[in-house]
Amino acid sequence: MYYKTLLTKFTAFVTAGLMTLANLSADVFHPRSENQTSETYACEEEWSSSRTDAFYDVSMAGSFSAASYEGLRSEPLNMTSDEAIAAGYLTPQTYKQEGDPDDTASFQRMFLDAADKLKSGTHNSFYLDPAKPNGFKKCKAIFIPSGRYVISDTIIPHDSPIKWCAFEVSGAGRESTIIQFVGNGKVMFDDRADANATNGGPIQFAFTTFRDIGFDGDNLSTFMVVKDNHSDINGNKIDNRANPNGVQRMQFISCSFTHWHKIIHMERSYQMLSEFTFAFCRIANCGKSEKPCELFYLNDSQAVNWRFVYTDIEGFEGVAFYLERGMGLSLLGGSVIPEKGTVFFLDFNSSDRTNDSGQSNSPHVYCNGTRFEIKAYVDNPEDTHSILLKSTSILRGTPQVTFRTCSFSTGSSNNQSWRFLELNGAANILFDNCYDCGHIRMTGDLSNSGLINPQIKFINCPSFNVEYFVSNSKGITNGSNVQNGCHVIVDDTYDFYLRSNSNKSGGTYAKSVVGLHECRQNVKLTEYSLVTLKNGRTFPYVIEGGAEKSVPVKPYGFVKYVELTAVASDTYKNYSPVTLTFYDGTKQLGEPVEISLDKTQTHMIVINDFVDELTFKVSHSNSTSPEISMDVEIVKY
Repeated sequence: MYYKTLLTKFTAFVTAGLMTLANLSADVFHPRSENQTSETYACEEEWSSSRTDAFYDVSMAGSFSAASYEGLRSEPLNMTSDEAIAAGYLTPQTYKQEGDPDDTASFQRMFLDAADKLKSGTHNSFYLDPAKPNGFKKCKAIFIPSGRYVISDTIIPHDSPIKWCAFEVSGAGRESTIIQFVGNGKVMFDDRADANATNGGPIQFAFTTFRDIGFDGDNLSTFMVVKDNHSDINGNKIDNRANPNGVQRMQFISCSFTHWHKIIHMERSYQMLSEFTFAFCRIANCGKSEKPCELFYLNDSQAVNWRFVYTDIEGFEGVAFYLERGMGLSLLGGSVIPEKGTVFFLDFNSSDRTNDSGQSNSPHVYCNGTRFEIKAYVDNPEDTHSILLKSTSILRGTPQVTFRTCSFSTGSSNNQSWRFLELNGAANILFDNCYDCGHIRMTGDLSNSGLINPQIKFINCPSFNVEYFVSNSKGITNGSNVQNGCHVIVDDTYDFYLRSNSNKSGGTYAKSVVGLHECRQNVKLTEYSLVTLKNGRTFPYVIEGGAEKSVPVKPYGFVKYVELTAVASDTYKNYSPVTLTFYDGTKQLGEPVEISLDKTQTHMIVINDFVDELTFKVSHSNSTSPEISMDVEIVKY
């Protein structure tokens, strides 16, 4: 009886599950509650655990995990047009004119029909209050079967009668369903809401998902233009509180974008263009040398929570993320490989753009586990080399940029970009537990950076080569103040300002910072345990071709003192005093110091100076030069 009851309950559970799946027809859409202050966004907190388009929100603080995004994965639908129609989807085949090689008209009618089918009736509104006359509507879902569809004009223009629509658009897989846009510089989806429009607008198809579709452009065109209705079509700010809405919660799941000039172009706006997600997508082969791409162009104070989850952006010429106003951008995993281009361009270069980032927050970029290939192609001139990050930001609103557990493919000096960082303004940049960054440098002109200068911090990046970074960087100073340079901190021990001077392309001017820890840097004098302290010998040194060659130690920091431990000599005992004189390059550091070799002991030589290249010379009056074991450590902040 127990097993019979258990079987009955299990059968009921499976039946209920199958019924739930059967009820997930194309006209069901479950947005998550956006929890906005404006009641325009008051949405039903209705979830379906069996849907795969449910978006799992994560914080910008780095609490990413693959499991958080598993809900975005799905197997592409595998249906014919007839099967899709029978299941309740709209398909372009329904609207296709026989013999017409262009699918533009059929797609335009399909989206109009999807918006019209379900927009009437309060049961389809996201509003909690049925009395509300407007609000985003759950549109009839669209399925695009396998095939290549040629689109030559805008599918939804900015003056379209479509209003307040949330679309659900699925394909049979991004390799199977291909939309070929041959618009010759046009826009596929023109979502520029115009609050002053007499016909159409606001379009704003927010809460919309595209999945399993390949979008192929012509390297001239734009996939989507978005703008809110707090500014007119020309970008002029207006005060219209009747419909204070913005494009929000756009999802692109398992889609591909190839050969686009721009994917999302955001015109200057003021209200809620947020929560754009690209998950498990591929973006490739965009831009040309004669027309570089700007894949994602953000120019809105509320352009926050833009998320790229396991999305690859590869082989582009131009800029991947061009950011002028407002920003909260996250990358989780994925590969980013510019061909000749810049990954992040933070162009906050005027006062009207600073401190205008998501409720006055500083703009920020967060990358976790992303693989970057910032290469230099040896056949190309330096000004075409790839750039990881470029900043022109000044005054307030300094961008905060974090790279955590990322790799950069700069281990080889023969194939690394000489423009890894190009800082012509402020930026606070953190490299945390990053690797394969052995040959990187920065360049820029800080003369216009105002009162805020760049700060770069490397924490636990074992492949980072401080000496290479210093020797090969080109920092341009602003005046004689040492702090008009780029401040660099490495593992809380190396702390210096990177700037150019008249003697070399790159230079270091270090300072002590409160809170940094002492660091001991061992000086390897020779390859032998015994060294000969003959008059005039410079330490450390190497023997090359039978001759001694000085090899300076490079502390790149504020040296407190040097500790020298000498092992006693039975031959000379206390009759062999030795004088040591320390230098930073050719500059003498303090007064000469005399030490005695009568017994094993540690001598402290106080330096208290900024040191780039440390050497020391020995002198004595002994008839025979002592041979001793010696250990030298630099103690610095």
